[in-house]
Amino acid sequence: MTPAVEPELETHLLRAALHAVFTLGMEKDTAQVQDLPRVLPDLLDAMLGNLLAESPDTDRLQYILEHINYWIVSRVPRERARAVKSSTALLRFTITLPEFDNSAEFPRMDHHVAQLALSVSDPAKDISRQARDGVYRLYQLLLHQRNPAGKWHPLEE
Repeated sequence: MTPAVEPELETHLLRAALHAVFTLGMEKDTAQVQDLPRVLPDLLDAMLGNLLAESPDTDRLQYILEHINYWIVSRVPRERARAVKSSTALLRFTITLPEFDNSAEFPRMDHHVAQLALSVSDPAKDISRQARDGVYRLYQLLLHQRNPAGKWHPLEE
């Protein structure tokens, strides 16, 4: 078992990782550098999922999403796209966690819902599609919170 990271250090590392991946350019020097923009977002999504899996509850989910929210409103479309994709991937992962504690209220989730809802009308089709998927995943979480004995996927019957 690995020791817990200090909260301040964890926040700093999370911010640094998000910044590094979301602002990653499209360098054309070598094959390895060209692969970075394709591979790093997936690695970041895995890292975010692992952070949530360490403490699978609404507080932890909100903590991670608050760090992603900063990038969802970026003026750079590539950064926005990566942020919405990571947010949606984390929400998709959340609904697969059988041990996710969804009993607490989502007091700060309204901000994330609003940002995703605004992203639905983004002119970039991929951002819009990812944002719609993210809103749908949030809806699933909220439905499950209201009916904990129900299915995670109430709309996919």
